[in-house]
Amino acid sequence: MKSILWVLFAILLFSSQPCSDASALHWITRLGHTSCDNHPVAQTHVPGLIQRSEQKDVDAPLQFEVERPFASHSSLTLVVCNGEVHVLPNPHPDQLRVEVHLGASLRHELTPKRFLQEFVVGQKDADVEWKLPAGSLPVFNIYVPEQTALDMQLGKTNLLVKGVRGNKAVSAGKGTVRLDVSDGDSEYHSIVDDVAMGSYTDLRIQGNPSNQNPFHQELVGRGDATAHLQMAMGRIEIAKEN
Repeated sequence: MKSILWVLFAILLFSSQPCSDASALHWITRLGHTSCDNHPVAQTHVPGLIQRSEQKDVDAPLQFEVERPFASHSSLTLVVCNGEVHVLPNPHPDQLRVEVHLGASLRHELTPKRFLQEFVVGQKDADVEWKLPAGSLPVFNIYVPEQTALDMQLGKTNLLVKGVRGNKAVSAGKGTVRLDVSDGDSEYHSIVDDVAMGSYTDLRIQGNPSNQNPFHQELVGRGDATAHLQMAMGRIEIAKEN
């Protein structure tokens, strides 16, 4: 019954988006190259984890850390099946840093890396895909150059994006998507919000949540960046950046 409801939510979301040709069932069970099945990765694609002597990667039972060169004005594809996700500007210029902290151990003494499907970092783009199970209570801190375009496909997650400029595309299954903006009118040309089942709140004006389902809204400004936020079941929030 639960899986049927998930499919219905996704169908509702994508049926309200005439430009999308995504299969609802495919979107729920598979994100990017990653199957959200809670199993360790059978075949990984992580050429970006080949270390140089000066790089100090960490892959411990409850912690994963890696940092690689990543130019400003690049694009990041991020896939996360479960967890808390924070995307923030990296204080170190031209670097991509990925930190994962687990609140509970994985079975069979596995480490987080066994659930890393993709880690590919090129000159102008990167693809990072995680399938850690929800029971491990993962928290992802992703640090990118301030000017980075983001394409995020999320399962059951709570997302915060703060301090990162550039275009953003977010598709989430269940949870919360929060985008903090410094000045939406001057930063963005448009912010499109779509919620199939849940609520939308613009915290900048202390407005009451809109519980209209499905919900669709486009905010138009004078900037150059665009943002498209999609939520199947949950909440979208726009807030003023502190």
